[in-house]
Amino acid sequence: RRSSDLSTATSTDFPVKIQMPAGMVCSATVAGVNNVCVAKLQNSALAGPFGGSVAFTQSSAAKKRAVEFNFRARRFARALRD
Repeated sequence: RRSSDLSTATSTDFPVKIQMPAGMVCSATVAGVNNVCVAKLQNSALAGPFGGSVAFTQSSAAKKRAVEFNFRARRFARALRD
């Protein structure tokens, strides 16, 4: 930081943990990478909110669990209708 800056703000890295809803499947492809999701992040700064978007991938195991969850949910819904 230069001494002539008026701002006292500093760059800080904050860890982020995203809990996806049960059954959500990341299905986008970006630059040849499969199983991509995009999440919007924002903070609650008084001068903000500030934020952006972050892209992340879903592991094959997590995608399999999501698909299985959706299958069970559909089967349960059909059982209720019958």
